[in-house]
Amino acid sequence: MSQFKVSYDQEHFFIRAETVGFLSHEMYAEGWAQVVQLFEKHPACHRLLIVVIDGKIIPTENQHVFVDDFLPKIQTVMHGRTLKYARVIHGDLFNKISTQNLYKQIQDRLPNVTLKDFDAEENAIEWLDQL
Repeated sequence: MSQFKVSYDQEHFFIRAETVGFLSHEMYAEGWAQVVQLFEKHPACHRLLIVVIDGKIIPTENQHVFVDDFLPKIQTVMHGRTLKYARVIHGDLFNKISTQNLYKQIQDRLPNVTLKDFDAEENAIEWLDQL
């Protein structure tokens, strides 16, 4: 069953987004909109953990949602602060390739971003917790 869950981790003070399986366009767009809403609700937050479980290739229309909708909104919400973005992928090779394409877009559009991939969620959280 596909899903896009978004929450605020009150212990570590970061926003956590977890995706499972192939996401419909509507589910993908709504999930990233929820991420933006949580950043707006927690203005001091500047850290994001993405956990991809059983990830599949990201369709072009979903990539456009991320690049053309999410990135401009998150840039506005961050007000020039550095976004610390950790990603854990438990998916197939095609998902890893399509997310690498998105990384290039993130780096081109968000000059104040630090990106890092991890094999384990614990390692990603440890990295996010570092100042």
